[in-house]
Amino acid sequence: MTITTAGFDGAFNETSLSRILTTAGIVGYKHGVSDGGFTATAGGGTRQVLVSAGTAFVAGVYVNSDASTTLAGLAANAGSSARTDYVVLRLDWSTNTASIAVVQGTSGAAPALTQTAGTLWEMPLARVSVAPSATTLTNANITAAKPLPYSPRVLSGAVAPTTLAYNAGWTTVGSFAVPDPGWPYHLDTQALVRFGTTASGFGSVQVVDDAGTVLALGESANLSTTGTHSVVATGLVTNQTGAKTVSLQAKPTGMSTGSSLILQFGRRFSVTQLPA
Repeated sequence: MTITTAGFDGAFNETSLSRILTTAGIVGYKHGVSDGGFTATAGGGTRQVLVSAGTAFVAGVYVNSDASTTLAGLAANAGSSARTDYVVLRLDWSTNTASIAVVQGTSGAAPALTQTAGTLWEMPLARVSVAPSATTLTNANITAAKPLPYSPRVLSGAVAPTTLAYNAGWTTVGSFAVPDPGWPYHLDTQALVRFGTTASGFGSVQVVDDAGTVLALGESANLSTTGTHSVVATGLVTNQTGAKTVSLQAKPTGMSTGSSLILQFGRRFSVTQLPA
């Protein structure tokens, strides 16, 4: 297994620059895995962990591992509670190297990670639960914790006109499944809905998750004016965990009996999951 980097002191050429800029564009944040790699699984040896090949961008440095890495054996847990260790991708500016390593916790507690650019940076790839006196690990003991790449989910284009009655509740226009990266993340939501109607009242849109939490909210001007009425709802929601379904919804607001709201022309709805 060979780990290649670009971004430390030393020779810098067009290949280095290409690797950094290309990978940074995919990750779009201070760190992340760009190709779905660096996946940790249980090995066959004593408390052994295997980490697949992968490409990442970590605190300004491009990192590529061309083959699987074997972590020969996590330390035994002599305590009475499960211990959480982290498998990390570690950058060390004192040696200008990148490596895959284990940061060991204590019985009942996870360890702190060092993330100081220019000195030492540990990007988590997985959390490993080591049971007391365990000699082996299974995949059930390993949870992916790698920050995701910049990966917007976009729904856009024309939609057939939809009539929403004056007393209708929230109607779902579109939705996305957001996976669980095993690590806190941010959700950046951007939504545009157009209403084509002339009536008293307003058209409202919201972006919600499957727990009913409102992530973004917007309302049109009074629909009594003619023309297309665009509504924008945007929001950046921090410290999210777990898998979610994020939906764009619309409804009429403050309309009199017999009025209706017409969802028409087009829409644009995107959800971007960013590493925290």
